[in-house]
Amino acid sequence: MTLPWNYDYFSFLIPVHDEAANIDAVIKPFQWPVWIGLGISSVIVIVILFLIQRHLDDRDGLERDSTSNNGKNADSTRGHGQPGSQYLYVLGNLLSQSGPCTSRRLSFRLVAGVWTLAAFIFVQGYNSTLFTYVVAPVNQPLINSVYDIAESSDIVLLVKKAGTIDTLISERSNTTLIIDDLYFLVNCYHSTFKQNSNATGLYSKLRDRVNSFPHSRCTLVADCIRLVNPGSRKVFIDANIYHLDAIIEDFQSTKKCNLQLARDGFISIITTFALPKGSPFTKTISQG
Repeated sequence: MTLPWNYDYFSFLIPVHDEAANIDAVIKPFQWPVWIGLGISSVIVIVILFLIQRHLDDRDGLERDSTSNNGKNADSTRGHGQPGSQYLYVLGNLLSQSGPCTSRRLSFRLVAGVWTLAAFIFVQGYNSTLFTYVVAPVNQPLINSVYDIAESSDIVLLVKKAGTIDTLISERSNTTLIIDDLYFLVNCYHSTFKQNSNATGLYSKLRDRVNSFPHSRCTLVADCIRLVNPGSRKVFIDANIYHLDAIIEDFQSTKKCNLQLARDGFISIITTFALPKGSPFTKTISQG
């Protein structure tokens, strides 16, 4: 065998789901305890401002009555606020649409100032993380790894007929022997699967995913790729470099992103040339 000339791995080609409006993004920047705390705090601040304003109005009323009895004019420089102005002020701060403070009294302005500062910090923290959730995908990928295929009975695995993966998950019971045979054919190996006692169970489940669909073994790669379309539950496994070419070709022909790769790969691949023993070309090809 010559020196390896190509290093790659098997990956899963999956469809891209159609995106929908991410309406839930408006509440995702904070967890539900924060929203509950915000609602309770808003009610408390509104009640406090209302009580302070009422207390100040009652005291101003008493002062006006006292000055009227003495024949003096009432002081009209104090602001008493309009009904419901506390609600508008508290909620308006959260929406960055607040108006002026409705009272000139120090006690009222102190509470209003604390709420303004707290609302400012909250709004800045909310806006800084909202964009991340707005652009996040609504629909998660169909799978992330080979284990998602094994554990999901509704996913169909597509393979090339009589290819490496088809041979690997065939009916032969000795998984280690299969891998050893493939090693001499394409130098395909993965030490984790050779040493993992659960490998047989994994390959058995993958074989079930392949056998669940009558056309899961494709003679042509194009036939498998054609079955991986948006909205389907089909996954095609092949060399990663071939999937990249398929994604580019599909995008150039449709001008849409219909295909993507799963997050995790499967089995590493090292490709070499196998020549007759003692061949004079072995050394030349390795040097090349």
